[in-house]
Formats: sequence, structure tokens, C-alpha cells
Amino acid sequence: MGSFAQDRVNEAPKALSYKSKEIRRIYYWEKQNGKWKSRFCYTFPYLSGVQSDNFSSIFIGNIDSLKFLFIDYNKAEYKYPNLEMDWTYYRKIRASLTSDEDYANLKNIQQGEIVRVITRFSNEMYKNHQEYSFPLFLKLTETLYSAEKTLYKLNCKEFGQDYADNHWKSTYPEECTLLVKRTTSENKDVVRFNILIPVLALSTSHPFPENYYFELPYEKYMELFEADRNVRYK
Repeated sequence: MGSFAQDRVNEAPKALSYKSKEIRRIYYWEKQNGKWKSRFCYTFPYLSGVQSDNFSSIFIGNIDSLKFLFIDYNKAEYKYPNLEMDWTYYRKIRASLTSDEDYANLKNIQQGEIVRVITRFSNEMYKNHQEYSFPLFLKLTETLYSAEKTLYKLNCKEFGQDYADNHWKSTYPEECTLLVKRTTSENKDVVRFNILIPVLALSTSHPFPENYYFELPYEKYMELFEADRNVRYK
């Protein structure tokens, strides 16, 4: 009776099938006591109990056929939430599922137009976690989304679509991941935006906040829709 040897072959690390160029090193502007102040997007003032807007990098990437908006940023949390003690910033990477419609709206934004990217699924990971790697984060995000889609289909079959929809929304409440406005400033074509907006901004009647925002030239913004030659990230 013959036997066959089976080679041990390591699985290739998960990688993006597409990655855009990154938005980095732009300014955040805020009006305080009637005066405008600016800082780099990757810096943030410390105020206990307040999340300061910040990011190190923003880009768009595909995990297989799924399109995600990636935000590398510092998130503030209480180290001891029950006691509300030790307000601390932790480096995180976030992937938010982005629809083709939202992607097209971002890419084709017109002067004076406001675009809201509403996310119904996202995943995060601490970058200081000892097991963190970008390929692992991609794999975990892919696996989690696949599991949630399977559960959604089972809930539809067993309990109906209304139940399945409500269960999904309770697990992943809708959030405004990106709020973008194209405008003119000092005779220049610019794009202003905010990230991870509270639920209040889900309303289309909610105005763009004019006293605080990230800003960059329109030409630089459009690099978000250009392919990067390097699909890797740390």
C-alpha cells in the first residue's frame, strides 16, 4: 500500500489586492477664541475625556473584492473605564467597509459639495498589540466580515430580514467615517474633511463644521484615488 508525502507549505500572508496612495502630513485647522490655529494631522493636544482629531495615514484598499477606507490614528480611551481613570491614547488601525457609491461620490466631489461616507461595518486593532501585523489585521477583518455575513443570512432564513437587519445594526451601528467638503480658500481649490464623526452628522441637514477640519489641496486629495505601487503597509 503506497503512501504519499505531504509538503509543509506556509500560507502566504494576506495582502491588499489594491492600495491607493496615502494622505499624510497635512494640517488640521481649528478656530479657538476667534483665532485660527493649525497643527499637523498626526499630532494632538491632550485633554482628559476628549478625543482629539488626528491620523497618521488615510488610504483606500481592497481586501479581495471588498473596498475599505483605512485610518491609522491614535484613539483615546480610559485605561480603567469603570473608574474613568487614566485617559490614554492608543495607536490603532481601522478598516471601514466603503460602498462603490460612496467611493464614486468621494472621487467625483464638486465645488461646494459635501459627501458623507456612511459605514455599516468596520474593524479595528491596536497597533501596539504584540501580535499585530498588517497582514494579520487584513485576515482578521476578512474573517470577521465573512462570519457576520454568514450569520446575517442565517438570521434572514430563521427569523426574517427585519430581525437580521436590526441585529446587524445593533452590532455595527451606522457611523459617518468621513465627512468631506470641497471649497475655495484664498483662491485655491481645497478639500476639507473630518473623520469618525458622531451619529449626529448622519443627517444630511447637519452642516459641515466650519470651525475645525483637516485641509489639503484638491490635487493632493485626488491622490487618494491613484494606485500606489506598493500595496504593503505596516
